[in-house]
Amino acid sequence: MKNYMIAPFHDVDSIVAHAIAEMWDPQIEHRQLEYNVEYDSVKKIEQMPNQIVLMADLGYSHSESLEMMVRKLESMKSNGSIIYFFDQHRWPSDILRKVFSYNFHSDTQSSSQLLANHLLEHNKVALYLASLATKDDFNIEDNATQKLEDLVNSRIPKKQLIHDLASLNEPKLLLTQDAQQALYLFRIEKQEAYQVLQSSYEFHETKLGKVVTSLSPQLLYMKPGHRKTRDDNPEMIMICFYDGYQNCTFRTIDRNQKEFLLSEFKGGGRGTEGGFDPGEIVTPNNYKEIRRKILNKLM
Repeated sequence: MKNYMIAPFHDVDSIVAHAIAEMWDPQIEHRQLEYNVEYDSVKKIEQMPNQIVLMADLGYSHSESLEMMVRKLESMKSNGSIIYFFDQHRWPSDILRKVFSYNFHSDTQSSSQLLANHLLEHNKVALYLASLATKDDFNIEDNATQKLEDLVNSRIPKKQLIHDLASLNEPKLLLTQDAQQALYLFRIEKQEAYQVLQSSYEFHETKLGKVVTSLSPQLLYMKPGHRKTRDDNPEMIMICFYDGYQNCTFRTIDRNQKEFLLSEFKGGGRGTEGGFDPGEIVTPNNYKEIRRKILNKLM
């Protein structure tokens, strides 16, 4: 029997979740699962009976691809697989009951924290990395958290980074030479990417209030692009699109605005922030048309 870890590869929480799973089982097989893509990582496991599958950090949305994944997971469960789910995002209770054998959720902890608490509660390295993931997820800034976020967004291969983190012997971010070089190069590239992001800002008057939109370069996928757009425009609604991804994120000023966006676009989130599926993969060529369709619903 082989154990599997299925989670995204896109931010600190998901990468740390993979690392903690590898600490728990050094032979675990990592599968990448991203928002709104074809779930090949699930298709291959489904055919094998009696697997142990860990899943973490998958924000809920109402996309067709997610519905397909739910059907695949139901099939896996019926074949005798045990599926554990660790997530700070809220999923509908009927899906949780149908799909997952065990579900661990918290509004105040990252997926990595939930994973560490239940699998490696006495492992100081796992708990340390999980604490960084929780800080990053809840926007609590410190030097170690920022270093890990930059490393995750660098060009170092994700599976190599996962293995490096899983191999740490003490609760410190002791970087390999490859990781140090990747971090150095990323921090140079990040400043250039921020300029590209800022040049994409456009401002719109809507029935919800003033909205700023942005197109984030791939180097700033998810949290870096989201935070920069948000922090540069603190007094207005923001919607950030991501080059190469079928995903966008938003920040509203109040909960009513957020509920309106979720009702229109069927996404999910926490507090006044969240995300939804824009309907197709965003590129510089189709970005303005995708944005136009979304903004039309706010006019």
